Amino acid sequence: MFETIHYDPQLSQKAREYLRQLEEIFLAEQRENRQEMCEVLLYLNNLITTHYCQYHEDGDEHFV
Repeated sequence: MFETIHYDPQLSQKAREYLRQLEEIFLAEQRENRQEMCEVLLYLNNLITTHYCQYHEDGDEHFV
């Protein structure tokens, strides 16, 4: 997968935390099940986490 933007690990961590907070707020405000929104938030969180893991795996290879 090609990167289209520079990966910033600190900003990525903040984004994951913010997405978790948004999901909690959303679920608290919406008593009915909004499955689609939950799936989108989960997808975004997983996407950021995947980039985070790939970034650290690539970074470790440079030190070997």
